[in-house]
Amino acid sequence: MLLDFNRYGARVFGDLTHTDRGQEARDDSRRGRHPSAPIINTAIRGGRASITLGGTDVIRQEREREKMVTS
Repeated sequence: MLLDFNRYGARVFGDLTHTDRGQEARDDSRRGRHPSAPIINTAIRGGRASITLGGTDVIRQEREREKMVTS
């Protein structure tokens, strides 16, 4: 999944990913652990991000991706 941010969004996203390094990317409105949640390895700066879902089950990854996009 590719994400593009405007200047403000890039700064906010960069700061957030800097703070949350080593943790799962999450939507705080959802509860529980998500097996396909991506892990933030490093601060993501520059206004563009690529997210790779975790796990090895492609069908589960697609379902998790749809949940993240539609929620």
